[in-house]
Amino acid sequence: MQQFVQNPPQVNASSNSTTPYPGNSQGGSRDSRRSSISKTRQDSADDDGVFIPPTPDSFPELDNMTLEELKTLQSDETEFRKLFNSQNVPTMVREMHEQITKSNQDQARKNLQFKESIEQLQQDVLAQQTEAVEQWKEFEGLSKRHKTAMAQFDPLRLLTQLEASFSSLDDESEMLSREFLDEEVPLSDFIKRELDLRKLYHLRRAKAERFRSQLKH
Repeated sequence: MQQFVQNPPQVNASSNSTTPYPGNSQGGSRDSRRSSISKTRQDSADDDGVFIPPTPDSFPELDNMTLEELKTLQSDETEFRKLFNSQNVPTMVREMHEQITKSNQDQARKNLQFKESIEQLQQDVLAQQTEAVEQWKEFEGLSKRHKTAMAQFDPLRLLTQLEASFSSLDDESEMLSREFLDEEVPLSDFIKRELDLRKLYHLRRAKAERFRSQLKH
């Protein structure tokens, strides 16, 4: 500001006639200033409709001041504030601030309209999460039962059980023969039991051999 005071700019016609921010002391009525503000707002509006005031290219009020007036303006805070508040930009900034504040308040009120539905959705989500955990535990239990049940019908396991069965019958038949030789079992009982054991033995062995052959193919 000190450098500007020592070398005050010269008044020129072009700066007075083209500046978009005419002051109170230089050309243009109040209506023309309002029209200029409206035009500037339209040119500087962003996508959300919030107006950002542009930086002025010049200050004709300062151009018309004498060196003494500029020095007074520099040293007198009251005069400086008075000149500052007379400009269009501070007014636009205040209006922009009020507009943004109102927009935020309106959006906040809109958001509050969804409060109950959001809280209800949160409760629904929590309930579904709890239900999902319980159903997952139930699924894991059923899955283990399924695996256990399927293991009982595993072909190799069934073949092993069938082979163990006819092998056990063969052992039982041999034990019965010893008992008969030791005269612990009468002949009639021996014949009946031996025939049943051997018949069942050969039947299960034949099934085991057929089952094994099917598994190989």
